[in-house]
Amino acid sequence: MVAIRLLVILTLVAGVLALLSRRASELFLLSMKHGRLRLERGRIPPALFAAFDDIVRNARVESGTVRAFRGPSHARLVIHGVDGPTAQRFRNAFGIHPLRDLRAAADPREQDVRRAVGWAWLAWLLGRARRC
Repeated sequence: MVAIRLLVILTLVAGVLALLSRRASELFLLSMKHGRLRLERGRIPPALFAAFDDIVRNARVESGTVRAFRGPSHARLVIHGVDGPTAQRFRNAFGIHPLRDLRAAADPREQDVRRAVGWAWLAWLLGRARRC
């Protein structure tokens, strides 16, 4: 019985450590809803965000996510909720931004008072309610 409890605890600890290590290498997380793009976590250069926003609006993406992870020499994207050609457009726009630019991106919370105060979630929900 003690061995089972120990195994369960070790599994939970390993899961938490895996989640933390994945978050540590995450550069940003973007969510797409009803043709709009929102930065959920991290930092992204404004030019890259604008390019992604154009892609989302033109492709009329209903919902999905875009995550960027850093590696030793380059960054990679993980895209969910879009078709192949749209995903390729994301990768093309992402590919012209070197890893040093992604790491040096300014914190958007310093630029956006609504986000720093915590009101962005309310604006996001109200904008969604108007479309429904």
